[in-house]
Amino acid sequence: MKAAIFDLFGTLVPYVGRAEFAESLALTATALDLPPERLIADWCNRQRFLAWMTNPDSSEERIRKYVDRCSLKMTAQQVLHAADTLRDAHRQWLRPLPSSLATLRELVSRGYRLGLMSVCSKEVREVWGETDFADCFDEVVLSCEQGATKNTPKLYRHALCKLDVPAENVFYIGDTQEELGMARQSGMKPIWMRARHTFQWDGWTVLSPLQVLDYLQ
Repeated sequence: MKAAIFDLFGTLVPYVGRAEFAESLALTATALDLPPERLIADWCNRQRFLAWMTNPDSSEERIRKYVDRCSLKMTAQQVLHAADTLRDAHRQWLRPLPSSLATLRELVSRGYRLGLMSVCSKEVREVWGETDFADCFDEVVLSCEQGATKNTPKLYRHALCKLDVPAENVFYIGDTQEELGMARQSGMKPIWMRARHTFQWDGWTVLSPLQVLDYLQ
C-alpha cells in the first residue's frame, strides 16, 4: 500500500450536526440584520446543503446572491461581515480530533502519500491554510471545487489521479456507508471510522484515527 485518502468531517475532525450548523447561521443572520429563524429556514435544509457542497462560489458571492434573490437591502460591509461569520464557524469545526495529526505524520514517516476528500462548502478552502492540516496532505479534493459529492465516482477518480497511485494500493478512511462503498467500488481498500453512523459493514473498522495504523503494520 502506498497512499491513504481520508474523509474530513466525522473522521479527522468532529462531525457538524444540525444544531451546530444552525447556531452558526444565527450569527450570520445577525450580521445581515435578519431574524435568525428566517436564514436557518432558508439554508438549513438538505437541498440548500447539497447546493452549497457542489458550488464553487466564495462565501461573499453566496451571501451576495442570497441577498439579491431575496431583494434585501444590505451594505457591502454587512456582506463581508456575514461571510466572516461563516469562515469563523469553519475555523472552529476544523479542529483535529485527538490523534488525527499524529496519525497523518506517522503515515508520512512511513512513506505514504496522503489525500483528503471532503464534501464541503468553499469556506473549508478559504480557511484551510490556517488549520493544523494545511501541510499534511499531498492532495486535497473538495466537492465544492469539483461539482460532485461522494455519491458518484468523480471525486474518487479525481483523488486517485491527483495522487498518481493505483487504486489497489490506496486505503480510504471514512465514516459513512455510501463513501466506503464507493471507495471499494473504485478499487480502494476502505476502512470505516465508526464515529456516529451505525450500519452493516464487512470490512475493517476503527474507532479513532490512530487505530488506522494497526492495519498498516
